[in-house]
Amino acid sequence: MQNLNYKYLFFYLLIFPLAASPSQNKIKIALGGYDVVSYFTEKKAAPGEEKHSFEYRDRKWLFSSSKHLELFKNNPEKYIPAYGGYCAWAAGERNRLYPGDPNIFLIYKNKLYMNNNPAVHKKWLLDKDSLIKKADEFWKTTDGSITSKMND
Repeated sequence: MQNLNYKYLFFYLLIFPLAASPSQNKIKIALGGYDVVSYFTEKKAAPGEEKHSFEYRDRKWLFSSSKHLELFKNNPEKYIPAYGGYCAWAAGERNRLYPGDPNIFLIYKNKLYMNNNPAVHKKWLLDKDSLIKKADEFWKTTDGSITSKMND
């Protein structure tokens, strides 16, 4: 009987550390740590800082200043990129989610769009209205969850 108790003890010692592993519960940083507000205020990609961070929709958002942090807190949906930061061209043209490059972007009709590389960005610019309509429809077919779709 005592041998059976050791088996249970071994099982608990093995399983509980895995269940409580901090790496599994760690919140991911949105957009590779870039400040989403800077796209709107400075018209450029700017790295954020840990000291100006905010958790929203299961992501940690970093900002380059406390002012940008407050702007985001007051209206986060204004700043979150279309398609969770994935490539707008790929979403519209291919119905696929490819990572967006934080340095390749456009703010169009008050929405932030990112693309994967300069070549597809040029293609997207030529037909953005049509591709946005297609990408919007494609995005509806996904679960629409920023948590599962946000570009890390």
